[in-house]
Amino acid sequence: MAQQINLCNPIFLTQKRYFSASTMARSLGVFVLLGGLLSGYWSWTLQSLSAGYQLSVNNNQREITRLQAAIQANRVNAAPADAAQVRDLQARQAELQQRELLLLELKRGLLREGYGHAARLQLVARSIPPQAWVTEIRADDLRLELSGYTQEPAALNGWVARLADSPLLEGQQLSVVKVERVVNDARSGTPAVVAAQAGAGPLWSYTLVTAVAPVAAGARP
Repeated sequence: MAQQINLCNPIFLTQKRYFSASTMARSLGVFVLLGGLLSGYWSWTLQSLSAGYQLSVNNNQREITRLQAAIQANRVNAAPADAAQVRDLQARQAELQQRELLLLELKRGLLREGYGHAARLQLVARSIPPQAWVTEIRADDLRLELSGYTQEPAALNGWVARLADSPLLEGQQLSVVKVERVVNDARSGTPAVVAAQAGAGPLWSYTLVTAVAPVAAGARP
């Protein structure tokens, strides 16, 4: 006997699932931990490469000193310089210059302990006010951009002040570049987890940017 099934019956619909604050905290903790591990591995790799290049630079410098001494001894004895020694010296000097440049670039990329991307993520997690949520983080060596939502725009000012006090962001300018009132429902694109935590209260989206302060015209670097 044929039967009719109402697919619009609530028991057949996918139930909405909301994440609790503890779930969000655990997720952020895992994110920060992974960032710390990657930052530590990258720092260790750069330090290993830097140590290897430093050893090579030191060896080349010693060899150049030896060749220069041999050529100078020939000049003192009024003997013609050995052509092979001269070519070897020139090659060593060129190689030394290249390795010194590579070493400089490596040292520029080294992360001081406690000053990597993971440390900045931890700073964000520790300092964010309870009335705000972060939904996107963009970061590089010169810029940190945070986007999310807040129930109280005034709370962002205190957050900016706490971030500015951190040595991690020393020499950078912080500003809230955009705060907009949004409709707190799924149709406006508000993440379900944010909407669930905010409840029926008002909600604003924000974008906070910290970047290296530009050098004033005519100022010396």
